[in-house]
Amino acid sequence: MIVAGAAIDYCVSSTVQATADLVFAVDLVTDAVFGFQACGPDGAVHDPQVVLSVTLSSLGADFARLTTVDQIEWLE
Repeated sequence: MIVAGAAIDYCVSSTVQATADLVFAVDLVTDAVFGFQACGPDGAVHDPQVVLSVTLSSLGADFARLTTVDQIEWLE
């Protein structure tokens, strides 16, 4: 499954993890996702790029192959 979208730490993350749990291969398109700033439990505000980077790292480690639009092998 090829995954792209908004809210990397919510919708995208949930989709990737659920798909991987069903034992499907997941390609997460890193240049076709984005995140929003997040507020930590201590009140610290985390920049959207930090949220994106950390979430991509977590998903890439266990649930998905990280790729880019140019690397996707499209069916013709």
